[in-house]
Amino acid sequence: MANAADPTNVEEVKNAQLALSKFLERLASLIENSQKDQSGIILGTDPRFSELALHYMSEQRRLPPRSVLFTFSIKQLEDLIKSQKTEDMPTLVECLTSLRSMIEQYTQTDIAGMFGDE
Repeated sequence: MANAADPTNVEEVKNAQLALSKFLERLASLIENSQKDQSGIILGTDPRFSELALHYMSEQRRLPPRSVLFTFSIKQLEDLIKSQKTEDMPTLVECLTSLRSMIEQYTQTDIAGMFGDE
């Protein structure tokens, strides 16, 4: 972001973008299915991933949002990931940091629950 030479391999970036896009597509599909079903239950998927999707949706409804991440739709986030605009990079970094934090917190809660430390 500071116009310094980027040592990152372009192929690695593309692979990371692809992996993240697949994850977000799966998350978006779960969210969409949940919103269609009036009960909010997500059927036919990994229960832990479904819980993550429900947690993501609850964060999106929170006011004020904890992060700019939750002000974007999944589609907007995917577009941001694919953006080549330098001015989008600070927002992308903030969104990815928040997404990582949410996933880490969720997995820590999941692990604590398995061991009875909740």
